[in-house]
Amino acid sequence: MTSPCRLAKGLMKARLREQGVPCAAFIESDCLDDLLSWSEANGYPVVAKPPQGQATKGVRVCRGGQDLAASFECIMGLPALYHGERRGVLVEEYLDGDEYFMDFIHSGDRRELICFARYEKIQTSDSAGIYKNIWSLPLNAPEAAAAADYVRWVNAALDVRLGINDVEFKLTRDGPRFIELNNRLPGAMTPDVIQRCTGFNCYKENLRLFLGETPEVRSIDYAKHFCVCCLISDVSGEIADIEGLRDVRRLPSFDGVKLFGDIGDRIARTTDLLSTWGLVLLVHEDPLTLRRDASFVHRTLRAVVSDVERP
Repeated sequence: MTSPCRLAKGLMKARLREQGVPCAAFIESDCLDDLLSWSEANGYPVVAKPPQGQATKGVRVCRGGQDLAASFECIMGLPALYHGERRGVLVEEYLDGDEYFMDFIHSGDRRELICFARYEKIQTSDSAGIYKNIWSLPLNAPEAAAAADYVRWVNAALDVRLGINDVEFKLTRDGPRFIELNNRLPGAMTPDVIQRCTGFNCYKENLRLFLGETPEVRSIDYAKHFCVCCLISDVSGEIADIEGLRDVRRLPSFDGVKLFGDIGDRIARTTDLLSTWGLVLLVHEDPLTLRRDASFVHRTLRAVVSDVERP
């Protein structure tokens, strides 16, 4: 059975190695000394993460033993849903290069590419990557050509055969390297903007597949492109006001907004996608307009926080 390999990150990588798919070296253990010994032998920096989970929760780049010990304590203290049947910490070699994701629709051995996008993240001392923007890219972009066969290989090795799923990877100097597979629709409202850009309804077609119907997959054409802006707060506290929303709504690419807090609510300092305080969806045919508008969103839209809790 390969289904556990599509849930636990260590099992994913072990399965890929068995199938000959290149991926990062790793170790998983509940013993800090084992992780420290492995990291010293393989070299820093390394990435520490929970065995399960999502949205970079608990994921840290460790540049030495002190960082790794702190990350170990943090990850071991996360709720059980981040660990599965046994608590532990997954440590991997650090991969260079930009991070991307690809979404395929699977029907048996047929795998149709429906989305290719790049993550823009901010790395901090306590986070491997705070999501800032998610940029769609043409399906025929050079980067897509370099990665599509590799991602198909990953999906085949993990026996993905039905539905739409999401594979995250980096394009390193040695080629594409797997980060993780999410055997579900992509998050951060990307199915909504995929439909705005292409007319392809991820929800409808995924449901058709699981009902045993033939999906209406046609050539996917990105007449427009999207950017998902993830709203970042540097502090925790109570929202006293939200500034700039009216101006953001006037942008030529504005397509929607989802705020996860309102005036009077408490928000956490942003450390991962789960702690972002909102998402702004931008859609436009002109990449320069998207970039200009995304920059405006991050400059203008702000949660004014009172009763501030600083890290």
